[in-house]
Amino acid sequence: MRREEWQSGIREALLSSDSLDADPLVNQYCEQFPDEAFGWVALGEIYLRRSDFVAARNAFLEALACDLNNESAIAGLGHIRSCLADPVARLAACLSNKFKLSSQFEFSAMKFTMHAILLVGIVTLVIFMKKLR
Repeated sequence: MRREEWQSGIREALLSSDSLDADPLVNQYCEQFPDEAFGWVALGEIYLRRSDFVAARNAFLEALACDLNNESAIAGLGHIRSCLADPVARLAACLSNKFKLSSQFEFSAMKFTMHAILLVGIVTLVIFMKKLR
């Protein structure tokens, strides 16, 4: 199955009334393409529908690790933040929104370096926040 077909099937399953149909598809997609934010966001959406906020937060953080500017992951973390006032989700969403890379970074090496630096900062702060609990 091609990636586009897989993504289309996941979207259709998520839009259906029974999102459990999407669960095996999304898990397989995440295993097949672990570096793509799409699968992690879809997994986060499934967990949100089950009210498993910790698992949803982890999936959205994985999506941000793949793509720091992923709007869906940021929105998912914002939803969790509003539902539970989760300080880790709030911190990651705030940092991702605040440090979005502008289009002035045209060189891919520079963009990659900026993403890596920001990601290391976010991960460090997440670990620090978890230790404070």
